[in-house]
Formats: sequence, C-alpha cells, structure tokens
Amino acid sequence: MKKLGKSLQIGLIIISCVLVGISQITGVVVARSGVIVKNAPYSADTNSTTVQTLYDGNKITNKYSTKVYRDSEGRTRTEQILSESEMKNSYNQQREIITIEDPVAGFSYYLNPTTKTARRVELKPYESPVQTMTNEQRENLSKSYSSLRSDLSERTIEGLVCRGSSTKTTTAAGIVGNERELVMTTESWYSSELKITVMMKTTDPRFGDRTLELKNISRNEPDKSLFIVPKDYKIIVVTPLKEE
Repeated sequence: MKKLGKSLQIGLIIISCVLVGISQITGVVVARSGVIVKNAPYSADTNSTTVQTLYDGNKITNKYSTKVYRDSEGRTRTEQILSESEMKNSYNQQREIITIEDPVAGFSYYLNPTTKTARRVELKPYESPVQTMTNEQRENLSKSYSSLRSDLSERTIEGLVCRGSSTKTTTAAGIVGNERELVMTTESWYSSELKITVMMKTTDPRFGDRTLELKNISRNEPDKSLFIVPKDYKIIVVTPLKEE
C-alpha cells in the first residue's frame, strides 16, 4: 500500500508539472535538466491567466505577469512584482521576486531587493520521478494515469513558427476520490528556433482553465548585469535537504 501511495504521489507530481508548465516557458527547466540552450537569447513578458468556474456559475479569475530573460550562454532571469492581492497570499511578504538560473556556474540565486540578499542554491541535474520508480510502481502508475498526445497545426506566434501538440491526461476513477475518470487537456505551441514553449493552454475540471503565453518577445541580447548578483547583496548559501 505504501508503494502504491508513492506511485500516486509521483503521478500527481507529473500532472502538476504539466499543469503549471511555467518552467518550460521561462527556460528554468533548461537549466535544471543540465541542457544549456546557447546562442538563442531573448526577453519577453510571460502572462498567465487562470479561470476557475464554481458550482454556482461564479468565476474566479487570476492574472499574473513575469518578465523573463535568457542570454547567449543559457543563463535565465525571471522577475515578478506581486500585486496587493498576491501579497496577501505570499508567506514571506516579498513584493518583488527575482530568480537567476546560471547553469554555466551551476547555481541559482533568489534575490530579495528589500533585504539585499541572494540565496544561492546549487543546481542539480534534473531527474524525472519516473526514472527513480520501480517496475511495480511504474505498473501501478500506468493503471492510474494515461496520456494521449496528438499533433496540432503549426502557428506563427510573436513572429515565431511554433509546433503545436495536444495532450490528454486521464486519471482513473477512484485515484483521487473521483467517481469517474478525470480528463485534463493541455495544448502547447513550441518554438524550435528559441527552444521554448511560447503558448500553453490547460483545461482541468478540478482547477479550471489556465493560459500561459509569451508576449513582447525580443531577440536582442539582454544586458549581462541581469544575470549577476549585485555587489551590494549578501549571498546566503542554502544547502538542500537530503531525501530519506
């Protein structure tokens, strides 16, 4: 039973990665996977919109914007300024959130402009949860979740030719207390030129509809200073917790 629970947990992690999708768009997943995308610099605005429809027809809409940068060496930077409503849900009350991923040096930095501190974490090669599973866990997972992928027509978005795909992920009845199957649909458009997902749309009966898209894409090289911790910041080395 314990093994089955772990399999389901991993399955939920996989679905959550599909749902969020933000790493693919900002380029963070590139750094954590150990694959450095060089000679494809860009900057853009990442806009995220989530619409959740309640049982009485009422709707909850949330919108977020993040500025993203990537240089020719594969370093990335994300900047997000929280609104008043977002601040209420932020555990650390940090208004501006800045992250620098430097796969060349092997570190990520989480900057706090208010305290002028940068928390440094060593980047580890990304390891898919599926890779660490036993055969029994893989079998249980395949019985609980299934995915079907199909190609969509090419689209030109922000001047980039993008390949489209649609993925339907089905959660079997009873896995998360559901009486019937749950079907989540994700449509994404990927630019081979920049090696990023330019747009992603996800529909999930539990969490609603979410759209992630890049806007105002610039192919110019971002300023080098964006990927360096300012000299007046104090660097705090963070040691990741070891998994038991």
